[in-house]
Amino acid sequence: MPKCQTEDVYYSIALDESTDVNYSPQVLFFIRLITSDFQCYEELVGTFTKRTRGIDFLNMFKEKICKVNLNLRNLVSVCTDGAPSMIEKHEGFVALLRRELPNPDTLMSFHCILHQQNLCAKSALLSDNLNGVIGIVIYIRANAMRHGNFVKCFSMMTRHSA
Repeated sequence: MPKCQTEDVYYSIALDESTDVNYSPQVLFFIRLITSDFQCYEELVGTFTKRTRGIDFLNMFKEKICKVNLNLRNLVSVCTDGAPSMIEKHEGFVALLRRELPNPDTLMSFHCILHQQNLCAKSALLSDNLNGVIGIVIYIRANAMRHGNFVKCFSMMTRHSA
């Protein structure tokens, strides 16, 4: 029996949408919770393989929290992968979920940090960073006096840090 069925808990949810090898949508639905004695748990509540609209996610969420006897008032935050069906302003899952809550302003919603890092890694080019480093090295090596000063400063820094 999942821990969230036996405790009065505050919880957050995380949804991650992906596609399988057959290009069928797969949504993982996690609950992260903390009990009254400050024990933390994370449980995979289920998967979802139907349509991927905001209303579909909301219906799935309501079905899953009913199965594990969670109070909607105890929902603290929502973490998503940033898909439009999750974060769209009017018909996304988060917007629809806020309409269901008694105090919608207290719900925190954010984009998963791992997905943000992945987006940054895709947009940052190694050549951009290397071009700056190469330019600095060329600047230092182009002048004997600059190079000598750099070597002197570097050797002093390494002696002091050892």
